[in-house]
Amino acid sequence: MAKSNSELGNMAEPRLTPYGDGAIYLEYETLAYDANVNKAVLNLAARLRKSGNWVDVVSGYHSLIAVFNPHKMTLDTAAGALKEELTNSK
Repeated sequence: MAKSNSELGNMAEPRLTPYGDGAIYLEYETLAYDANVNKAVLNLAARLRKSGNWVDVVSGYHSLIAVFNPHKMTLDTAAGALKEELTNSK
């Protein structure tokens, strides 16, 4: 079973950045590939997809883009939902 953020030790909180009008870019800062960070990103992406609140979720090694419908959700609401999901995973 993959580790949650709380099990990942001193992993820093990810940075959230608006990405166009209908997406948020989430990125963990890493200097190189980190398997624990990758697991955290993949687990978060799976939870976001399962929630049904996102148009699309695209994950990478240490980042993801969460696409939302700007006609149904504001940027602040989307950022709050992402932060809440991060908090719930701890």
